[in-house]
Amino acid sequence: MRISGRTFSVTRAVCLFSFLGLFFSPSWALASATDMMGADRMIAEITEAMSTPPVVEQALDPRIVEYIALQHDVEEFRKTGKSMTPEQAAETWLSLMDRYFDAEPLQGDVLALFVSRLPENFKIIGLNSLFEAMPGPDSWSHLKKLVESRGKSPNKYKDVGLRMLTCYLAGDIEGLKMAGREFIKSDLSSGSQEKLQIKMAFEELFASVADLSPSQVISSLERIIKLQRANGASDETLNLPDLLSLTTREKAASIIREALKIKGVVIEVSEGEETRKLAGKIVLEQIKTIDRPQWALVKSIGDVPLFLAMKQRFPRRSEAKEQEIAVEGSPELVREMMRSHIGRQDDSDYDNAQSVYISSLIIGNKIQEAVNYTVKLHADRPDSLENILDRNIVRLVDSPEKLFGYYGALLKKLPTAPVWDSYLDAACVIGKGDQAIAEAAKTLAAPSLDLQKRVIIEEQLASAYLAMDRIEEGISVIRQILGHDVSRESPDSVMEIERLRYNQAVKIREIGKALDDPSLVREGIEAFGRIAANLKQESFLSLLEGGFDSSESVDFLIESGDYAQAEKVLLTNMQIVARLIKANSNECNLDNDSFFPGVLAKLAEIYVKTGRYQDVLTLLEKAPWWNAGDISAYLGSGNCGGGRQLPVFAAKALHELNRDEEAQAILKYHIQLNPEDDGAYSILADIGGKELVPWLDALYQRDQFQERPLIWKAFALKKQGLLEEAEQAARKSLEVDPTDGEQKAGRRIFSYVVLADILDARGKKDEADFLRKVVASVRLAEKGDEFKEVGLYTRSLAQYEKAEAMFPDAYCIQWRIAERLYSLGRHVEARKHYLKAFEKMPDQFGRMASFCFGCEGAFEKKQSRVAAEEVLTRLEKASTPKPQVYFLLGLLRKEEGKYAQAYSYFRKAGEADNLYLDAWKEMFEIRDEVFPPQKEVEAIAFRLMEMDPAMNHSGAGIDSVRDVARLWKLLEQNQKFRIPKPDSLFPLTASRQKADRKQSDIRRVILEDEMGYSNDSDVPLPGEAVLRITAMRHITNIMRMGHMNAFYFH
Repeated sequence: MRISGRTFSVTRAVCLFSFLGLFFSPSWALASATDMMGADRMIAEITEAMSTPPVVEQALDPRIVEYIALQHDVEEFRKTGKSMTPEQAAETWLSLMDRYFDAEPLQGDVLALFVSRLPENFKIIGLNSLFEAMPGPDSWSHLKKLVESRGKSPNKYKDVGLRMLTCYLAGDIEGLKMAGREFIKSDLSSGSQEKLQIKMAFEELFASVADLSPSQVISSLERIIKLQRANGASDETLNLPDLLSLTTREKAASIIREALKIKGVVIEVSEGEETRKLAGKIVLEQIKTIDRPQWALVKSIGDVPLFLAMKQRFPRRSEAKEQEIAVEGSPELVREMMRSHIGRQDDSDYDNAQSVYISSLIIGNKIQEAVNYTVKLHADRPDSLENILDRNIVRLVDSPEKLFGYYGALLKKLPTAPVWDSYLDAACVIGKGDQAIAEAAKTLAAPSLDLQKRVIIEEQLASAYLAMDRIEEGISVIRQILGHDVSRESPDSVMEIERLRYNQAVKIREIGKALDDPSLVREGIEAFGRIAANLKQESFLSLLEGGFDSSESVDFLIESGDYAQAEKVLLTNMQIVARLIKANSNECNLDNDSFFPGVLAKLAEIYVKTGRYQDVLTLLEKAPWWNAGDISAYLGSGNCGGGRQLPVFAAKALHELNRDEEAQAILKYHIQLNPEDDGAYSILADIGGKELVPWLDALYQRDQFQERPLIWKAFALKKQGLLEEAEQAARKSLEVDPTDGEQKAGRRIFSYVVLADILDARGKKDEADFLRKVVASVRLAEKGDEFKEVGLYTRSLAQYEKAEAMFPDAYCIQWRIAERLYSLGRHVEARKHYLKAFEKMPDQFGRMASFCFGCEGAFEKKQSRVAAEEVLTRLEKASTPKPQVYFLLGLLRKEEGKYAQAYSYFRKAGEADNLYLDAWKEMFEIRDEVFPPQKEVEAIAFRLMEMDPAMNHSGAGIDSVRDVARLWKLLEQNQKFRIPKPDSLFPLTASRQKADRKQSDIRRVILEDEMGYSNDSDVPLPGEAVLRITAMRHITNIMRMGHMNAFYFH
């Protein structure tokens, strides 16, 4: 869509128009649900605003007809293939592959496919479709014979691909390599750029089927470096593995030297500190001959000599100089051209290296030198200063006293430097908050300070007040920010100021929520109105394009109970979008956008919350803008237009209108795809029925690492009066995940809530009271999290300490206290709580989802690692250590970069408890760091698939499988856990009549079907899984090189 010469999508407009609608709607007076319009009137109003020209049907391209025929035959083979002999099945499938790869491409004409309607049942036939239809292992030997006996076809890439494919299915890796190398020798002998690129594709394939031994990794890396050098590669990034863990220091140095001969190469070492240091040492030795600076190797204080040498060897123009270069065009254009020439990656790495150098000066107490260097940076590269100062300095220096000295001295020279937040933070940590606040006030008193910079400093001043629990003073500063007169500011300045003021409007609203103060919530929302009044529509477009996001405004109206106003806002949003689309009908197709379904789903939420259940069904049945013909399109993660909760809203309405059979069908399908959704379980439990408990048992069998089915089974059994069975189910759920750590606040440790009610009913009052005490302490800690999120750090600590007093044994509470004390500079006190947290962790971890929300990054800080080392190594020495002790030690060693030790500990945890899913997952995830034998990697992958047949948690490791026949057999067994897709659950009647296939749906199907991706949480079909194997993906990519299928390409 184009508005005033600017391209603008309806999807991105959703944030903007929730804002515009908010303030172009009637007054702010809180309206009751009885003032609402309802679905019929809403639909009528939107229809009136939208009158789109009729769609002109286009004749089908004959090649589309060919694809339709192929679609029919593939679907027919899927039905009949199993009844064929293995030989017949192999022959039929091979002929379908030939037709797919030999079909004439649509090329440029495929664009017509995206702007015209297609036959109602049109289906993109891609590789995923063909592999889903693949015959099983009993046909593979015949398939291999057929391929080997065939003559050459015009498509040589298809021919070699099929040879390699059948070799891989047969486990004939040597045959695969031979076929590939023969092809390279006969067909890729010349050295053209294109052929060198294709050789690289083959090398990637060969690397994927190589045994992951250190020597094989080194050999593959050497071949790739050799090819890149021959290819004359320029501006390539080469990410080296931890060479020193794979080979000798001499060999590693030789590889690094060869890599540096690649023209314009950028060397990165993601893992392996010693390897990175070796690379830096070699770059320093070759500083006079390398053709590009290696800024990415500057990570620590010890790398400063390398930084200084490269800075001298590769001087950079200042941004001011760049703008003075005599190039025709605006200064902005010139600078953007120069920055593009330098390269964004170089800029990022260079900024990071600058921060390392400044940190070294601060650590060495060369404060004035650090300040002078920073001031010069500001003069030379003003736009980069924030990135440089925001990167590693706090982490590397790790001394609030030195940081306070540096930032304070810098602000005396550059009062508007972007370090006020760090300065005030350091001041608060060392007890000099009042001094820093006084410095900020002095700077703000300067009459020459422009408004934009004033607002930036005020923003940080408000944060400092809030952190110190001086809430009224903090809010007072925020009000100053929101009350500034911007009428005399330039348009660009207004945009920046309003962006900052928007953040403060959000903050005051969030503070109101955290403090349970409705007046502050309202004040924050009303501040949006004042911002909106200062900007015209065109300015809002620029603001949105710059990252402004106000999509939560309607949510907050709903949370405050202002349902009628929320409904009016959504109506206005849809009317505005409809009129914009109507005015730009040649450039935008509403049917292809997700805006309307998302707004309609939000309306459905409002109607559910206000008890207007018939309006929910009216929306579903009469609104023609759902972009789907049935609500099943909104089930799972691949839903249309963002209405993931729409099926739950529909089910709730159906249940309240006594249509329980339809509600149950929707809920059961939704829960299978979203097994963590308590809201859906709640409605299903309210419906009840004898079949509910057996259904929950079957759901748990599908995924024995998801605790929700057990919790709701306990809930349902209690409702039926079966208290003993209910208690057993609730206790079993605690074995899966004791903390519900991945759930949002208010839903964690729900198993404790249910179990407490059951125990109470059984007369076990003392235990029930204890569990409720645990729940209450966690809720207090969650409130502390809320305070922390809005910057009320002192108050958050007090809240955590209240939670600790109620239940001191919760590791998550101990961890939160430790983190807060550490951030306040109280490291000695923090250590005590780190020790307590690690002491409690092994007893409170399940087999998966171990860390609770908010406790991630447990080993990032040095002090926490020291505490973990002390506690866990002591627990390891116990006579029978818990598997969780080994697991935690594995995580600690992984954080330290000691992957071999980490792998050993994860393996010990898995051996001690063969169902410890997290341990097996970690083993698999670090396999590329330790290179265990291929058989061991495959054993881990199959173990994960056996434990997690629905593949909800592990990803299953399919990509590493070599024994395809075993994979096929296992997945055939696991098909009983596959969720059958219903043809229809609840028709979206008007939308079904209006819509055939949409552009967005076409694109999604192409991506999923051609590339083998799927958004559904489901067990893959055996053939579909074969296409996910890394080597198979390389093979099929090579096959595409001869004939890039047009659907895939576009």
